Amino acid sequence: MVSSPAPWRAAFLDSLSSMNEKDASLATVSSSPTYSETAFPVPHVRTVIMRCLFGEIERHPSNTSKPNPDVFASDLPVFTTDVRMDKAKQLFEAGPRPGDFAISATGGGGPVEMTFWAPEPAVQWRLSGRAYLLGPDADDDTEAAKTVREEIRKHLRLKEGEADKEDGWSWAREVTAIFGNMSPQSRGWFRNPPPGTPVDQPLPDKRLGFGQKIDDLEDELARQNFRVVVVVPHEVDQVDLSDLDGHKRWRHRLLDGKWQTVEVWP
Repeated sequence: MVSSPAPWRAAFLDSLSSMNEKDASLATVSSSPTYSETAFPVPHVRTVIMRCLFGEIERHPSNTSKPNPDVFASDLPVFTTDVRMDKAKQLFEAGPRPGDFAISATGGGGPVEMTFWAPEPAVQWRLSGRAYLLGPDADDDTEAAKTVREEIRKHLRLKEGEADKEDGWSWAREVTAIFGNMSPQSRGWFRNPPPGTPVDQPLPDKRLGFGQKIDDLEDELARQNFRVVVVVPHEVDQVDLSDLDGHKRWRHRLLDGKWQTVEVWP
């Protein structure tokens, strides 16, 4: 575990506070012929919504899930995805255990880069690292789940005076809390027809359908498809364009467990 916040955290959160939507461009890499006929790795970019920093969810008043003890802080962005989407497969195939995708709900670890643009302060953030998926089995004793927990836990911080509450903290409960923070309509996305399949193709499950609303936080089908994705940054590029006469740029790198910051030319 780490003992102090990343040096870029405060400025990053300040930029996010100026954004109405915490949108980011997320890049993944795939070398599978399923996605491309080329023989070299291919980048894939899409827009995702950052939900919170892992362990620091700001609970919506309508969230009825059981809360975890407030013991952790982190610098790890969180977004959500449907495990049936291509980015989930790419995070597994480019991760350390690519063969686990078909049998494991929790896993991944493929390389990613997230880019945020905060227009009001005119600051761009690029966070490069690895992304891990947490599913219904996040607390299980499988090798994949244990590996993911260990990799993420390295980058968590225990809040002062809260160490005695850590044993009551559950990874699966945190996944449910993030699901509960979404609107019923957003939860319904995880009961949509399989993403990317032809609309004239018969649905594999009669419970699937577009435009559903989910109130049950333990809905079997939605939770089967729902994943929390935790990004562990290893490098952060910060470009401040707010002063037209003096742009500034910093490169933050995580080396041997410690962040090192160098100011570079924009």
